[in-house]
Amino acid sequence: MKRRKKNRVDYTLLYIAGIIATLILLFVAVWNHFPAFRWYILHHDQKATEDVGFVDRLKGTDYSKDNFDGIDVAKHQSVILWDEVVKNYNLQFVYIRATMGKRHPDKNFERNLREAKKVGLKVGAYHFLTSKCSIDDQFNDFYRYAKPLDLDLIPMLDVEASHTGRWSREELQDSVAKFSALVKRYYGCLPMIYSNESFYNDMLAPRFNDHILYIANYNPTKPKVNGRGDPDLWQFTEHGHLHGIGEWVDLCRFCNGTTLENLLISH
Repeated sequence: MKRRKKNRVDYTLLYIAGIIATLILLFVAVWNHFPAFRWYILHHDQKATEDVGFVDRLKGTDYSKDNFDGIDVAKHQSVILWDEVVKNYNLQFVYIRATMGKRHPDKNFERNLREAKKVGLKVGAYHFLTSKCSIDDQFNDFYRYAKPLDLDLIPMLDVEASHTGRWSREELQDSVAKFSALVKRYYGCLPMIYSNESFYNDMLAPRFNDHILYIANYNPTKPKVNGRGDPDLWQFTEHGHLHGIGEWVDLCRFCNGTTLENLLISH
């Protein structure tokens, strides 16, 4: 009798241990795959405090009234009041910087992602490319933070001269192609590519003209790309001032027939 009782106790302990292990694995899976959940656990009681930290450093400057469709933001925009941003009637979408290079997640990404989605904006994430570390490492960091199911829009790759100077034209193109292939594999789509008009034409065109292109050009006329194809988004100013954002912000508009539907990611 004593031996049977001991066996029953052993099985009960194993059962309890199994339940605990399952709950831990479930929590880890949710933690890793849903940034909004992580933000809620870590910061849900801090939102009011963070919002109090908002400062409009452009106070007294006129708000932007241009015909714009989207914005992109990073930590440089500091605290953003998304419930105010959404009141800008032109705004259809926002791209939020998730990562830069390797081991440089944007400190405001998870909060911006959660709050922008909460007010109903269509949200995408972007990675800022550098030539200081491998593409595999950079993509792994991006994928860790920008989970496909958390995004409404296709990922974006930000390619600028200031941080890719170590690469030749061929090396840069091969690096962008590798990152693009990884996005295609794990997100099921090609990334949108952001770059300045002159830099894109000098270093990337026409190899990536089949991607959706987000091209910066602060001239009165919309940008053009070398070879067949046209830009899809035109970043026409880096000095936008919107309600809810206290720093300058990039403004862009659709061009050449592209619409928000072309940016939506398929889940």
